[in-house]
Amino acid sequence: MKLLTHNLLCSNVRGLRPGGGFPLRIQASDVCVRPVPFNAAFVARLVPRLLEGGVRSGLGGSYVGGG
Repeated sequence: MKLLTHNLLCSNVRGLRPGGGFPLRIQASDVCVRPVPFNAAFVARLVPRLLEGGVRSGLGGSYVGGG
């Protein structure tokens, strides 16, 4: 969930190029994967708001989905 939260954060710095509100870079010092029940309604509401590039940058080298 914290990775999803990171993807939804945007910078409030004025004058950024369109879509440039994500200058935030994170680097995980520790990754903990915790199994949770799947909530289809939550995911359906959240996915349209995500940017793939932001999720990939947050995952760093641990991207699992291919590509």
